[in-house]
Amino acid sequence: MSHLSFWSRADLPDIRLSGNRRTDAQESRGHSSAFTRSHNHRHRKVTTASSNLNNSVTMDVDVDNDLQCPICLELYTYPIILPCSHVLCRSPCAEQLFDFNFIRCPVCRDNCYVSGGITSLPRVIALENIIERYKNEQKKGKNEKTTIPSTNQPKQQNPAAQKDTSETLAKSLSLLNDSVSALTSLTSSMNTVPDKKCQHCKSASPKRAKKLCVTCNLYFCATCLRQSHPNKEPFTSHEFVDPHSERATSGLRQTGSSDKTGSTTVSSALKHQNLIDAYCSMCMQAFSSNSDERSAHVGHPVVAIEQAYREFKNLIEGNAGKLSDSQDRVVTTLKDLKDSLKDVQHVLTRRRDEINMQCDALLAEIENKRSYFLADLEYEERIQQTALEDCIKRLEKVLGASQGLQGYVYDMISSEKAPFLEVANTLNERILKASVDCDNATTAQVPDVDVLHGKVLDCRREKVFLRELHYLSPPSTPIVDVTRCSRSKDSVVLALCPPSSVHEVVDQYEVNFCSEEQKNIELEETLVVKNSVEDSCSTKISANASGILVLLLENLCRSTTYYFCLSAGNAAGRSGSSEVVQCTTLSDMENVIPAPSIIERHCKRYSSSIQIFSSSPVDVAAEQKISHFLLYRQPANNRVWKCVSMYGREDHRVFGLESGTEYEFVILAYNLRGECQLSNKVVIETESSASF
Repeated sequence: MSHLSFWSRADLPDIRLSGNRRTDAQESRGHSSAFTRSHNHRHRKVTTASSNLNNSVTMDVDVDNDLQCPICLELYTYPIILPCSHVLCRSPCAEQLFDFNFIRCPVCRDNCYVSGGITSLPRVIALENIIERYKNEQKKGKNEKTTIPSTNQPKQQNPAAQKDTSETLAKSLSLLNDSVSALTSLTSSMNTVPDKKCQHCKSASPKRAKKLCVTCNLYFCATCLRQSHPNKEPFTSHEFVDPHSERATSGLRQTGSSDKTGSTTVSSALKHQNLIDAYCSMCMQAFSSNSDERSAHVGHPVVAIEQAYREFKNLIEGNAGKLSDSQDRVVTTLKDLKDSLKDVQHVLTRRRDEINMQCDALLAEIENKRSYFLADLEYEERIQQTALEDCIKRLEKVLGASQGLQGYVYDMISSEKAPFLEVANTLNERILKASVDCDNATTAQVPDVDVLHGKVLDCRREKVFLRELHYLSPPSTPIVDVTRCSRSKDSVVLALCPPSSVHEVVDQYEVNFCSEEQKNIELEETLVVKNSVEDSCSTKISANASGILVLLLENLCRSTTYYFCLSAGNAAGRSGSSEVVQCTTLSDMENVIPAPSIIERHCKRYSSSIQIFSSSPVDVAAEQKISHFLLYRQPANNRVWKCVSMYGREDHRVFGLESGTEYEFVILAYNLRGECQLSNKVVIETESSASF
């Protein structure tokens, strides 16, 4: 009881609430009564119940946290388990994090791959059952909390007396709680046995002992026990007990006096103990140099155990570092592979959408063509039907009139002679006129039905084309037709040969060129020229070079040698480079071709065509052998020029143009020596098509 000497006698609460009451205690408190004791008893029960309730609430809070989704912080709804073993609500928590078969866990930040999508993640039905039981327990606990105050409500009493009683009760409970806490801590400190430390460790902070060698009377940790007590004689006869067993405690009490005066017992045990201080590199075994085992390692490479420990430690640490580096490389490679998988999925999705779009556009064109053909047949049907119905009505009218006249004639012939003779002449004229009408009706022009036999559609060629339809491939190397190339004093015209395959698609041409001086310093210029896919697929080359594609390079230096190299490209890749073409621009005195000109005020425009007027083709003599070609393109972007021959006429009409679109025109005049001249450029817009 000396541990409680810091309390005064008046402060100690009277915890003897049962039995006879003491009179001096009643006088010192002044408010003791049977009601006070019963009230204190009831209050202690309520306090115990309250403590249990607090513990239950704390446990419920922990359970509630374990059953909460880490995203929405609510109880799990349709829980699913991720590959990293964490659980999420499926909707909307996991669905919002799911992206192309990948989901990033919000708890461990691991980027998990799910091959079958979010629907393949397993549903945790056991967790749903636990949540359901937890909800039922919560509802049941709330009902019990609401019923406790009504059952334990005390009787009504005087408010002043109730206040004094409550203050006395609170003071008594506070002192009681303090005394119980002090007694509990005192009891635990007296009964608690401290952890035993290893007496063989040489470090400053020895490890916790695992065994007590009764023979050596020493505590050993697991490492020191393996080193100092190998599984061989004379250590196999040693007896080991748990450090906290009764036998170890009794041994501790017996050696307590010797511990106070010194470590005589420990020193004597260490003197008789064979310490392991050597290591055989050949046998890979540690042994004691003072034991009989050293004879088994004579002639073997033997080192001190500390040296062997340091060597193996350094070796293992180095290998562990290499293992960590290898793991880092594996993690990096794994991340790259996952990123590559994600990129592949993105590319495949984009390619799939492009294929659907291209096929939908092709089907739309086919539907437009079918609608066009059906509408044309419907129009022909209306024309033919109207013409034939008019002929039928006219013949039926003539036939009806002639049949009525014929009946009247038979009636008049069978009548009296005098009346018949009176109308005979008139009747004869009517008969002749009816005969002429019948002849004219039979010889009338009948609508030509043979025109319908020409309305035949044959899609076998298109079917073959569709069967040969395949993935887009890079274009072949472009070929420059040097026989049709020409140059002026500041321009060069490069003519391209048509593609070798009708399925080849070219989106753009890239022209790399340089002068002789630029070649010496390894400097070149690049010009990218766009190409229309429809132009590259539908271009037809004629003998007079109509329909070829032309690359026009302007603003060059005069009397300068240039080198040109071309390559073609599309969405699938780029072709190889063409052969180098050498061309020298003309000087001011070399070019003898008269410059052509376009008279814009005489040009005419239509909805799908434009007529260009120029007198240059007829102004030159035939002996000069100068040809004129009309080049045209859309001015938007830098595009390839399309070429048509003017056939020596003043005007030329270009068909197949888009309505309401601007086009740029220029006339090229060149001779057989490859000299050329360009006219002025004009931009003309086609008329907009009328919308009905």
